[in-house]
Amino acid sequence: MKLYQLYDYRKEKEPTDLYEFLQKKSNKDKLNNMRTLYIVHPNRDDMLKFGIAGLDGGTSAYGRLLQYVNLYGKQTDFNQCSGVQLLYLVGTKYNQNVETTNSWVVKKEKQIKDYFKLDRLENILYVGRGTERVLAENIKKLIRLINDTSNKTFDDVETERRKSERLKQSELVETDRVVKITDHYTAPTGKSKTRYRVHWNRSYVITEKKRTNKGIETTQKTIAKTDEPAKKIATYVGGQEALELYRKSHSKGKFRD
Repeated sequence: MKLYQLYDYRKEKEPTDLYEFLQKKSNKDKLNNMRTLYIVHPNRDDMLKFGIAGLDGGTSAYGRLLQYVNLYGKQTDFNQCSGVQLLYLVGTKYNQNVETTNSWVVKKEKQIKDYFKLDRLENILYVGRGTERVLAENIKKLIRLINDTSNKTFDDVETERRKSERLKQSELVETDRVVKITDHYTAPTGKSKTRYRVHWNRSYVITEKKRTNKGIETTQKTIAKTDEPAKKIATYVGGQEALELYRKSHSKGKFRD
């Protein structure tokens, strides 16, 4: 399998407007019969969006990317918040003998989602956002993951190990209690419950391992706060009091408990 690099903002010194990119015939030709993985940045959003296009071959990759232009509009001098920027685009040639689920782009997208699972659990900014979105600060890490050729099985096993270790180390003991609540996030639409940023009196440590060019590197991450729904917080020592205090000081806040 050969991976084709169709756009890299680092080589061009900056992202490019997706609409303008798609208007060039040479780029449209490059997308033809390609299964692609892309990173885009809607101008009105503070997160990056990654995803796959072209699973059916033909012009389907071009059509999927064009949908973003239709969704976010075209950037103009009068409306800088409209439009979407293309940061990164790679792909493989469409092969009708390769099932969609076995294609490189589908497997790579899953690998990326698995990698960011723990971050999504621990960062309140991810609440209510799709699994294909990451904070803009992760752009370099995201590109490295796309080009990572390490064993996928290792990544899957490592993710499960980290989750298991996290759950084991975060088990409550009698002395654990909620110290305070400092933030919350309520999705603007939908029925998902409000998540509160809970600070604990005891931190726990997660040992993380990742494969690099130098081998396997081990780092440790200290967790002192988590994001929890009100129903769960109320069961913790000091939780109900912390909730009442936070709501009182944020009387105009939007809560969905």
